[in-house]
Amino acid sequence: MSAGLVDHRVALFEGPLIGWVHGFGELDGLLLRVVDRVMDHEHGSRPVAEFQFRALQVACEPRGNGVPGVPAAPAGLLLDVGEGAVSDAFPLEQQWRDVGQGWEEVTRRLVVVGALLIAAGGGGDALAASALHQILRPTDPAPTVLTYAWERLRVDPLPGPRGPAGFTALVPVGRFNWQIIPSSDTTPPGRSTLPRLAGQIDARLLLIDPGGGAAGIRRQVAELVEISAAARVWIVDVGGDAVAHGDEPGLRSPLADGLALAACTALPVPVEILTAGPGLDGELSEAEVVARVEVLGGERLHRLHRDEVQPLCDHLAWHPTEATALLTAAALGARGRVEIRDSGTPVELTDRSADIYRVDLPALVAGTRYVASLAETGTLDQAEDVIRRICGTSDIDYERAKALRLSGPRPPRPIEELRRDADAYTAEARAKGIDYLTFRRLAEALNPSPDDIARLRVHSTVPLWPVRDSR
Repeated sequence: MSAGLVDHRVALFEGPLIGWVHGFGELDGLLLRVVDRVMDHEHGSRPVAEFQFRALQVACEPRGNGVPGVPAAPAGLLLDVGEGAVSDAFPLEQQWRDVGQGWEEVTRRLVVVGALLIAAGGGGDALAASALHQILRPTDPAPTVLTYAWERLRVDPLPGPRGPAGFTALVPVGRFNWQIIPSSDTTPPGRSTLPRLAGQIDARLLLIDPGGGAAGIRRQVAELVEISAAARVWIVDVGGDAVAHGDEPGLRSPLADGLALAACTALPVPVEILTAGPGLDGELSEAEVVARVEVLGGERLHRLHRDEVQPLCDHLAWHPTEATALLTAAALGARGRVEIRDSGTPVELTDRSADIYRVDLPALVAGTRYVASLAETGTLDQAEDVIRRICGTSDIDYERAKALRLSGPRPPRPIEELRRDADAYTAEARAKGIDYLTFRRLAEALNPSPDDIARLRVHSTVPLWPVRDSR
């Protein structure tokens, strides 16, 4: 048995990939060796030749009142098997023929993994990554998305990203990874949208641990590439700051993107950056992003359409993401000037705002000031030092200063007062030629309690606060 191979005794029932696991722990991402017996309608229980495969997903069939995905007792498991992960010593076709299963039936149950996704900017990019994967590769199985738990301070009052110690009820995956499930939660006072998102999108969300710098994240990514048999890695970014050179005057948040990019250097599979909605995060302009893609030898992959993004609207009714809301609005047909962020930065929604571009990682590393310098960082502090030295300041420095300003109490306000203040700010924005506000911008302008802004969300044809149109 090869090093690191975990020996579990598995008995399979009700088809080739449904089974009971005896003495199991968390099996996602482990190599399994089947050495037990299977049930056959004609012959009953009988041995099957030993073989091994890699489990990409272990999804529990709900039993009783248990939490799906976290069984407290032996339960039925669905094992998704990766292409090329079967031992050459025992041909899979012959094994299943021996137990009375047709080869055609087995192949229909096998899962071929395409891309492992990394959300470069946190929860909003995780939502976008899941959606873009469905749009660009609609026949692939549900993706695995590795994401930061890094919320705006209006959501999470703690500066910087949350690591695994900042959560409860994470599910270990392999040695270096943790899955976020709907029953996961943050330890107070931290807050995260990821557990709720995990229960609503068709993707597995795994947590990036930035505490180990780029080297630690690389261990996570390399492990996931190995255990999932992924053919490639997609780093997904909405807005385009991931393709920055590093000296653009508008660049404000290079740390998260830079760490994700640096962590993916020297992987054994191709790595591509998919950047959607050029300029929508208010850092690089649309023109700067498109020019960088051209310089780096990238290409436009696709322009999003209304029907493709319509499923995102249900999530955007509650999710605070700004850039992904703008991307969705652009695909739904919204055009005009939008005021965003805490600074009220204006961005334009244009036809290009719904575009997706692709850039190869090696070209980007060679053409970026800070990614190579981040590659060997072993702690988040080291990564911050690199960003301060090259770009002048760290994203988390800004959040630390802002957290002090927001530390005072913000009790809930009567809805009538909130609406009056929102209408007053809307009038100010209209006078400046603004067509829409993001809900984050509205929250920054009104300074409500963390939950108040949700009470202001209105039904609209796009996930933005309309300024020129009547609500």
